[in-house]
Amino acid sequence: MKPFQGFTLIELMIVILVMGLLAGLVAPLTFKQLDKARAKTEFLKLRNTIKSHTTKAFAQGVSYRIDTLGKTLTATSLLGTKSYTFKYLEMPEQFFIINSNGFPSIDKLTIEVAGQTRHITMEDMLGVKQELIYAPAK
Repeated sequence: MKPFQGFTLIELMIVILVMGLLAGLVAPLTFKQLDKARAKTEFLKLRNTIKSHTTKAFAQGVSYRIDTLGKTLTATSLLGTKSYTFKYLEMPEQFFIINSNGFPSIDKLTIEVAGQTRHITMEDMLGVKQELIYAPAK
């Protein structure tokens, strides 16, 4: 009869301890990267929201007033008001107008994304290249 071959309690405890230490080091880094990815997604959602309002303003022939404060963006027009709340973005108190031609009254919007300052430019808001925005009339 062969003697039982297995692990001792000490060996199992050491393996569990090493795995716990590794998980303790890796998990916070993973969650930090996950939060950065969510913040970037939210930034893109904000940019696309503004871009869609420039398109709506042009298509419907109405102006929009965009107000930002903290984590909230509010779009107001003759057609109504719509608010958007963000979890990872921080916006200063400011406002700008998107006229009935779809052009915003500012060149760039400053946003705080996960501790970093980012900008949404007029080019981002309109979805066209800057050369087309400022092209001379022929």
